[in-house]
Amino acid sequence: MVGENGEQLKAIMTKGFEAYRALGSKRMTCVDVSVMPIDQDHCVAEVNWSGDYERKDGSLVTIDFAINYLVEKRDGKLKVFGWISGDEQAEFRKHGLL
Repeated sequence: MVGENGEQLKAIMTKGFEAYRALGSKRMTCVDVSVMPIDQDHCVAEVNWSGDYERKDGSLVTIDFAINYLVEKRDGKLKVFGWISGDEQAEFRKHGLL
């Protein structure tokens, strides 16, 4: 998907967070970050996350995953302009959250 960083993205992210909470998301912890430069103004930041979830039956599960963020240096600041992640819906089904 492609979108513009603005009010629409904020609304979509708010709905996304609500959906994760409805699935049982309790906590997301950043475990590690590694950076691979592409050129002087771009890099890929691989962020390893650990998510704690509560299933409908009350049991807990932790899911570890990585997301690759595409980062650009613009006006002296770092900006995320995209990301690449795996099939989270399949992971949620595999762990009994869907």
